[in-house]
Amino acid sequence: MKLLRGFWDAKRLTSTLEEAIAKEASTWRPRLLKAKVNQDADLEIGPEERDEAVRWLATLSTKVQAYPETFAMSVSILDRFLNAVKARPKYLRCISVSCFFLAAKINEEDEAIPSAGELVRVSECGCTANELLRMERIILDKLGWNLKDVTALDFLHIFHALLTTYQPQLLDTYTCMTPSRHLAHLTRKLQRCMACHQVLGFPGSVVSLALLSLELEMLIPDWLAATFMLQKMVKVQNESLIRCREVIARHLAAQRDMTQNLVYIISAPANKSAKRKVAQIQDDDIYDGIKRLYDQDWKGDPEVVAGATEDVAMVTGGVACSSQLRQDRDGNLSPTLPPLQPITAMI
Repeated sequence: MKLLRGFWDAKRLTSTLEEAIAKEASTWRPRLLKAKVNQDADLEIGPEERDEAVRWLATLSTKVQAYPETFAMSVSILDRFLNAVKARPKYLRCISVSCFFLAAKINEEDEAIPSAGELVRVSECGCTANELLRMERIILDKLGWNLKDVTALDFLHIFHALLTTYQPQLLDTYTCMTPSRHLAHLTRKLQRCMACHQVLGFPGSVVSLALLSLELEMLIPDWLAATFMLQKMVKVQNESLIRCREVIARHLAAQRDMTQNLVYIISAPANKSAKRKVAQIQDDDIYDGIKRLYDQDWKGDPEVVAGATEDVAMVTGGVACSSQLRQDRDGNLSPTLPPLQPITAMI
């Protein structure tokens, strides 16, 4: 009975994927923004400004606790509108929040949809509620009142469901990772990819497949076979998929370089000649804390280690820095290096 249910689930998912591919083929157009020259600085929205608007929409989506589908659709509406008209950069915030307002009306529950005035206040977009409503009408007219487009997030959901149906053992080796957590992890990655104007040259199905292929490469040894299975369903050319993988890999690598780093501030002790007594220091706590931060052989809580592995590798750059911290024979911190106080800084 379980096998029969799995068969019908796969069949239903395959049918849903075919419908999404057909709709994408009939509606999708490349959405490429031209790089601006100096004389066009105030006349047309450029790629960097578009990417900044998408990051701003991501912040707004988090602030109002919107569904990921709302954010994905708002970005899709924004790109379609910018592809249809030439707009000045000074109107970009008003356009962006209007796209978000339209997407929220489609995806959010009625009681969760903010009013125009509330959205203007929360977003701090710089326009009035009346201006937002006027821009909303302009967007609807330009897009022919057709807002329901197939997004990359829709394809990601279908691909992930197909993978977990055909390969239910995909995440068995990761004790703390469930299919829902893994999908949420991929969704956050896809949202970061949406802030890259270079992916606008690829359909949403290719973007999602390329992202999932990169993820599978890190998870399972036979990732190529799983990717090829999905590629056959979507009928994506190898060249297009490879180029999209390269774009996404570069963008995610750049994003990791820009995330928060752990910085240590050196604070000199009040009395340099005075030594702290051994009795005042909990040696075990210090030793355990140092091993947590610097020792690659430390084995801690599996869930904590799994969540922090990527961040630690990014911060340390793969180089152990335990040699920078020394202790004297009595267990005290060496007076040549005052205590370090960790803080978090955004770079």
